[in-house]
Amino acid sequence: MNYSKLGLAVITLCMAGGALAHGYVSLPASRAYMCNANMGYQNKECGSGPLYEMQSVEGPDGFPAANQGPADGHLASAGLASMGRLDEQSEMRWAKHPISAGKHAFTWTYTAPHKTKSWDYYLTKSDWDPAQPLTRASFETEPFCHIEGKNIQPSTGPDLPHECTVPERQGYHVILAAWDVADTGATFYNVIDVDFGGHNTPAPDDDPQSDLPAQWHNDTIYVSGDRVTWDGKAYQARWWTRGNQPGEHEVWSEVK
Repeated sequence: MNYSKLGLAVITLCMAGGALAHGYVSLPASRAYMCNANMGYQNKECGSGPLYEMQSVEGPDGFPAANQGPADGHLASAGLASMGRLDEQSEMRWAKHPISAGKHAFTWTYTAPHKTKSWDYYLTKSDWDPAQPLTRASFETEPFCHIEGKNIQPSTGPDLPHECTVPERQGYHVILAAWDVADTGATFYNVIDVDFGGHNTPAPDDDPQSDLPAQWHNDTIYVSGDRVTWDGKAYQARWWTRGNQPGEHEVWSEVK
């Protein structure tokens, strides 16, 4: 027996077993899964990690506590160098799933599942900056959905979906899904890019003065028909004028 070959075989089997004991959000597809052929390579230039190992985005337990879990700026990759391209962040970098506030199903697919502590789903804050790397400050501190695992091992393949109520938002946001396994000190972190429609910033308040004409200026030439605003009132020029203040000269007639 060649013991070096036997040892290599054992190591290979262990590595293969470890690689299989993973999972990913398949519906709506995670950022990593959107890099895969099954999703039509909707995300581009992801690197080989997400392309072939979307089930392996695994990092330390503890998010969102400070000094636990992946470091800020590396949440999407779970701190793995092989997944580093997932940390790239901008408004247009990643394909997005249309979504709306209300009840939605989130499905994990397990290649070889672990017993589970819990699943948690976090959403970026209303005022997050899509152009900056994802940090703890980007997300609400409390998950919008928490599912107890009860130390049960889910089924291999797509498991029962989690029914969650998604809060209201506008525009582009990111959901961070965390699968905290019970039999290791690791958690699987999957980010999901979604678009609520509308705008990321609120529309300006209606301005009651917006329909008034421009303010009168002493050195501006006005001709018949020109309208101005002065002292909160609107005036119209009756003929050519310059330097004649509205309300004090007959060249101006007040517009009621």
